[in-house]
Amino acid sequence: MADPPKLYPIDAGFRDSRDATRCVRAGHLHPEDRRIYYEERMSDGKHLTIDGLEGVWRTLYGEVKTTGALFENEGIEFGFWALPRPLTEGWGSGSVWKRMCAELKETPDVAFGKTDQIPGGVLAVDKKTGYEWASLPFEESQFTFGYWDPPYDHLYKKEGIEIWRTCQKIAILHTHIFPRSWLYRAVRVGMYAITMGPMKQTRCLQVFEKANAT
Repeated sequence: MADPPKLYPIDAGFRDSRDATRCVRAGHLHPEDRRIYYEERMSDGKHLTIDGLEGVWRTLYGEVKTTGALFENEGIEFGFWALPRPLTEGWGSGSVWKRMCAELKETPDVAFGKTDQIPGGVLAVDKKTGYEWASLPFEESQFTFGYWDPPYDHLYKKEGIEIWRTCQKIAILHTHIFPRSWLYRAVRVGMYAITMGPMKQTRCLQVFEKANAT
């Protein structure tokens, strides 16, 4: 088996403060993020580089411009995010995750569905990780904040009800609007229209919170 590509410039030492910054940022990446980067570079026959790892860090954690809400009506915050076209082959979350965390000032502790460009330290719950959305082995309201990016072929009502059972708060990314009546004790608190360039459908990030039990 061929030796893995070398990391530059780590093995050559720091040349300046910029090198140090890149290495620190690369060191802060979750092992899963580094693994994915490694596999992608290896499949293309390319070297691993500090610049490349820092690029992963910028994608996941770099500065993001926020605009705040356009308006608020009856406790629901409305917004519009014009985001760059995703670089992945499929739709994926692209920069939605980072923008969501910045705008809502909160980071989900679990992600259901597509998890590309989502930090590796976040629990991923889908078929690839051994879970079925319609029957989850988690307690009611176990997660503080969940993010769900399902396929857009239909609404996945049964799966959505089960996912919601496990979360205190959820952000759902979809091309259709989920009825609040499907989600027990749900209060709609946010609606954010999202565009990602030409020939991409507009999606809506819908945020719900559980009302206190009466």
